[in-house]
Amino acid sequence: MPAADSAYRITANTGTPTAGATDALTIKLVDQYQNVDTSFTGNKTLTFSGIAASPAGNISTVAGVNLGTGTTVAFVNGVSSPTVNLIAYNAGAATLAATDGTLSTAGAGGTGSALTVGFAAQSAFRITAASGTPTAGAADALTIKAVDQYQNTVTSYTGSHNLT
Repeated sequence: MPAADSAYRITANTGTPTAGATDALTIKLVDQYQNVDTSFTGNKTLTFSGIAASPAGNISTVAGVNLGTGTTVAFVNGVSSPTVNLIAYNAGAATLAATDGTLSTAGAGGTGSALTVGFAAQSAFRITAASGTPTAGAADALTIKAVDQYQNTVTSYTGSHNLT
């Protein structure tokens, strides 16, 4: 029999999801020794955090609900059921965390899910000028980056294109 509930443990199906793709999560209600509370069946309202919005402003979701908003998660024998899906939009390293207002992934025995979200396929180029108010006829340095649909920089892009 587990000790008193103390935290949540989140595990992602993949630690390297692609921006905009679905990644299945398993969430466990545990005691300080990481034992699952198999006696708990019911709903918990969890608020997820830890993944920033994409450069285009897309907010990641868990179970279709934006991070930072309470999300109802069903548990059977202490484990989330059915599958809870994460869609992350910001490429980069992040740790998905959760709290119900009392227990959290930071509690004894708990852990968030460490992720490295990869960028989606390159879909456009982003051009920025060094000066926000260039002078007519004067040179200005331009930065051109390949980006995905969420405006994450596609760091693996190589090649050349003619700009017109």
